[in-house]
Amino acid sequence: AQLMDRHLLRTVRLAARLLGSDAQADDVAQEAFVRVWRHAPTWQDSAARGARFTTWLYKIVSNLVIDEKRKRVNVAIDDIAEPVDDAAPNGERVLIDRQRTQAV
Repeated sequence: AQLMDRHLLRTVRLAARLLGSDAQADDVAQEAFVRVWRHAPTWQDSAARGARFTTWLYKIVSNLVIDEKRKRVNVAIDDIAEPVDDAAPNGERVLIDRQRTQAV
């Protein structure tokens, strides 16, 4: 709880800056602290050699951001449906009307 109180705001800000999304940044920050909790003995071994907690925490955050960005699906522009313009007449309807007018 003390670590979260002390570092949560900076962790969320870092994730938001890297992701460009506040909602995803909150999720990444929460996951980062879950991982800190699970892997605390790993850091304690590093701390004995002079590693700082914030360095370890920010590395976890940056790795989670990379994972989050990999999840994003890139869609080819050709696969995206054309938006419908309700104000403009339907192209097919225009052709049918022209043909009907010419036939009459």
